[in-house]
Amino acid sequence: MQELHGAPVIEGDADGQSPEALEFRDEKTGQVTPVAVNPQDGKFRTQLPQGTYAVRQGTTRTALTALSGGVYHLEMRADHAFSLGISAETPQTNQVKLHVHAGGAGAHALDIRASNLQFKEPGMHNIELRPGHEAELVREGRVLDPNTPWVIVVIPDGILSAHQEVTGTSAVQK
Repeated sequence: MQELHGAPVIEGDADGQSPEALEFRDEKTGQVTPVAVNPQDGKFRTQLPQGTYAVRQGTTRTALTALSGGVYHLEMRADHAFSLGISAETPQTNQVKLHVHAGGAGAHALDIRASNLQFKEPGMHNIELRPGHEAELVREGRVLDPNTPWVIVVIPDGILSAHQEVTGTSAVQK
């Protein structure tokens, strides 16, 4: 399929004055691809094969899953960088507990959307991150129809291409 849609395009902002190179490490193969950063404005742009990457420049780190045909924006400036991980558990029947783990720096907005779930809190959440400290946001929801799968999507800073999602079901298997 990658041949039909083209390689993912990754662009963004990094520290143009950093002596450290911007590196994309393919999680599957371990191959590291250095990417040039414009020293004047910190902009970068590249195309890589579809895959999951660990991205770093100095102490700034994030993760990226890039699909063929996609265009992705990464914020790699140390005072704005952001990494996100989500998971969900079902502690009780028809209950879902969402865990959002965030790292990086600066103020960020998380838009939490759900299908077949009702959360106690509103969908928008603001978090303030400090370098070297991970933040966790926990939200509990109730499954509306136990015979239908539920979906949670977390969109950071309004960047749809950076969204993460988790799905599940509450139905009792017969």
